[in-house]
Amino acid sequence: MTFVVGAILSFPGVSYLDALDHIHKLNPGTVPTVLLVVYFCLMQQILIELPLLGYLFAPDRTQAAVTGFKDTIARRGRPAAVIGSAAVGVVLIARGLITLL
Repeated sequence: MTFVVGAILSFPGVSYLDALDHIHKLNPGTVPTVLLVVYFCLMQQILIELPLLGYLFAPDRTQAAVTGFKDTIARRGRPAAVIGSAAVGVVLIARGLITLL
């Protein structure tokens, strides 16, 4: 299930195309452009790649870490989501007010 969700989320979307547009507008040259695109792709896939590498090199430790993370999210996920959403909302409202003035 995780693989399927990860595969669906890895399809090029608006954020990917926007990042490519920003890289293009920087006009950094060929080698830096390739490095920036590779870096962005790695960062975009990090939540999928890290556990896979962990399972490859340290399967028992990775399983314990993934289980601990899932337990933490089950216990504290909702308050963290509420606080994070409220923080983003405050920033967006402040940005809108500053732009309006």
